[in-house]
Amino acid sequence: MNIRIIAKIASRIALVLGILAVASCFFSNMLFYGMLCSILGTLISISVIFIRTHYAVPTKWNHISYISVVLCSAPVIYVMILLFVLKHP
Repeated sequence: MNIRIIAKIASRIALVLGILAVASCFFSNMLFYGMLCSILGTLISISVIFIRTHYAVPTKWNHISYISVVLCSAPVIYVMILLFVLKHP
């Protein structure tokens, strides 16, 4: 398979995992699965960015992998807000 096709499929998978991670922030009982999607999506996104950089594949500045890294960081930021900002005295 071509590297470009593999990177495109992996980028789409990472984007779906990022969307699931953001959706899990709205349901507190699904936060564990959101963190799992967040970790997997971040790993896939970073590997796609590394592959695209290593093989010098031209990309736009707003590539799907960059967007999915931002989406995958949402549950981590949400948990940090819950722990540090909204803590009970």
